[in-house]
Amino acid sequence: MKVGDTKLSNTNGITQLDVHEEKVDAKGKANGSGDTTDRAEWNSTIEYILSILGTVMGYGNIWRFPAIAYENGGSAFLLVYAILTMLFALPIIYAELVMGQYSRSGLSVIFKMYFPAMQGLGWAMALLTVSITIYYILVVSWAAIYMVSVLFGQSSHWVTCDNWWNTIYCSEDNRNAACAKTNPKLPIFFNGTCIATASPKMLSASEEFFTYFVIEPTNGIDEIGWINWKVALSFTIMWICVALILYKGIDSFGKVSLVTATLPHIILIALFIRAITLPGSGTGISYFIGRLNFDYVFRLRTWVTALKQLCFSLFIGYGGLITLASYSKFHNNCFRDAVILVSTDTIMSIFGGITVFGTLGYLSHEVHLPVDKVVQSGTALAFVTYPKAMSIMPLPWLWSFLFFALLFILGTSSQAGMVEVFCTTLYDQWPSTRNHKTIVSAATCFVMFLIGFIMCCGCGFYWFNVYDEFTGSTAIFLTIALECIILSYFYGRRNVMKDVEEMRGPAKKGMMKWIGEHSPYYPFNWLWITPPIALAIMIFTLIRDRMTLRIKGEVYTFPLWAEALGWFLSLSPLIAIPIYFVYNYFKWKRKGKSFKDLFRIQPTMPSYGRIASEKNLNRQQNP
Repeated sequence: MKVGDTKLSNTNGITQLDVHEEKVDAKGKANGSGDTTDRAEWNSTIEYILSILGTVMGYGNIWRFPAIAYENGGSAFLLVYAILTMLFALPIIYAELVMGQYSRSGLSVIFKMYFPAMQGLGWAMALLTVSITIYYILVVSWAAIYMVSVLFGQSSHWVTCDNWWNTIYCSEDNRNAACAKTNPKLPIFFNGTCIATASPKMLSASEEFFTYFVIEPTNGIDEIGWINWKVALSFTIMWICVALILYKGIDSFGKVSLVTATLPHIILIALFIRAITLPGSGTGISYFIGRLNFDYVFRLRTWVTALKQLCFSLFIGYGGLITLASYSKFHNNCFRDAVILVSTDTIMSIFGGITVFGTLGYLSHEVHLPVDKVVQSGTALAFVTYPKAMSIMPLPWLWSFLFFALLFILGTSSQAGMVEVFCTTLYDQWPSTRNHKTIVSAATCFVMFLIGFIMCCGCGFYWFNVYDEFTGSTAIFLTIALECIILSYFYGRRNVMKDVEEMRGPAKKGMMKWIGEHSPYYPFNWLWITPPIALAIMIFTLIRDRMTLRIKGEVYTFPLWAEALGWFLSLSPLIAIPIYFVYNYFKWKRKGKSFKDLFRIQPTMPSYGRIASEKNLNRQQNP
C-alpha cells in the first residue's frame, strides 16, 4: 500500500513512538520547534497576489515568449502551451501554494517537515533561484542604459552609423534605401559606396549600438577585458534598488509591488494599442498567432520548449511560490490565487507577443522585407530589432522609453522577489536573522553583486549567455518531480487534501467538487502525471549541441571548459540534497533516533497532531 492512499497506517508515516516523542499542542505543532506564530504576513490579499505576479512576470513575457512561439509554429505552440498549462503548470503551482500556505515555512525547513531525508531539496531550489538572480539583473541594467539614452535625447543614434562606436560594417536602412532607389541591383551601402550583396560581418546600426556601445564584448569568454563602466554603474544602481525594496522584507516588497505589478500592465496596454494600429501590424501578428501548423504539435521539441518556458515564466520549481505563499493567511484561497497567476501570466505573454509582432510587422512594412527577415530571438529581439522598429514610429522617444521602462519595472520586481526567496530561506534556517532583515537583504544583494560583477567586464555577455543557457534547465525538472513525489507519495495525497480542507473548509457539492480546490484531479496529477513528464523532459535536456553565439557578425563557439562550467552551474545546486541527507542522518543518530525517522513526518508539521490522532484512533479500532 502506498503512503497516503487508503489505510491510515500507511498514510501518515508516523509510528506510535513518534506520537509520544514530542508534546504536541492543539494545532499539531511540537512546542518549541518550528513555531511560526510570529511569522510576518502580507498586509492584504491584493498585496500578496500583486507580489507574486510581480515576481513571476518578467522580461520573458515580453520578448522571450513571443520569439519562442514564433520559432515553434506560432498558433501550434500556443495550443501546446495551453494544454501544458492545464496539465502541468496549474497543478504544480496549486501544490506549491498549498505547501507554503499550510506549513508557513520557507525552503530551508519545509521539506524537513514533510520528509527530513530530503531537506536539501529546499536549499537546492533556493540555490537555483540564486543562479537566476546573478545574471537576470544584467538585462535590467541594459534596459536602464537605454532609458537613460532616451532621456538624454540620444535614441536617434541607435539607428545611425555616424557615431564613434560604429564600424565600417555598420548598415543603415536610410542609406540602403537610397542605394536601392538609385540602382536596385546595388541595394547595400558599404564603406561609402553601393554594393550588390552584404558582407556577413555587416551589422545593423541598432545592433552595433547594442554590441559596441552597450556591452562592448571582447573576442571570447576567456578574454576578460576592461570593466564596462556604463554597465557596471547601472548594475550597481540596480542592486542598490533591489536592496532598498527589500529593506523591511515582505512589508516593503509588498508595498512596492502595488506599483511594480500594476504599472507594467498599463504600459503594455498603451504599447499594445499603438502596435495594432500601425500599418502592416496585421502581417506581423499573423506570424505570431495566425499560422496553425499541426506538424509542430507533434514535434517533441515544441513540447519541451513550451515546458521550459512555463517553468521559467511561472517560476515553477524554484521554490519562490512556496516562499511567498508561506506569508499568506492560513485560510487564504490559494486555488483562486493559482488560477489568477496562471491566467494573468498567460494573458500578458500573449498580449506581449501581439505587441512585439505587431511592431515587427510595421518594421517589415517600412523596410520592405518579410517579417521572418526582421525577427530575431533572445536579447536581440528586445535590444536590437524592437528599438529599430520604434525609431521609425511617430514620437519614437516616447514608445522607446515606455518599452524599456516596461522591461525595467518587470525585471526589477522579479529580481526583488527572487532575492526575497533566498532571504526567507536564511530567515527560516536561522530565525534570529529575522530581527535584522535590512542587514540580511543588503548582505545578500552585495554577495550576489560580487558574484555577478564579472558580467560588467568585456567578457560579460559571454558569461550571461552561459548562465542563460544552462541555469534553471535540467535541475529544475528534477526538483519539480521530487517535490510532487514527496507531497503525494511520502506525505500522502489524502493528507494534502485534508490540509486543503483544514484551510478552506469541506468540499462544496456539485461541479466545484470536481473542478475546484478539492478536485481529486490534482492529487492524481501530482503522482501520476507531473513527475513522469518532468523526469522525461529532464532527460531530454541532457542532449545538447555545442553552444554557439552570433556576435560581432561572426559565430562564436564556446570552449569546452565554458560548457562544463555551464553544466556545473546547472547541476551544482542539487548537491544540497545529499549533503543535507548525510547531515540529518548523523544528527538523528546523535539524538538516538532511528534511520526510519528520516522518512517520517516531523512534529513541526502543522498536520502532525491531526495525523497522529487519526493513526491512534485507527489502531484502537483495529488492534
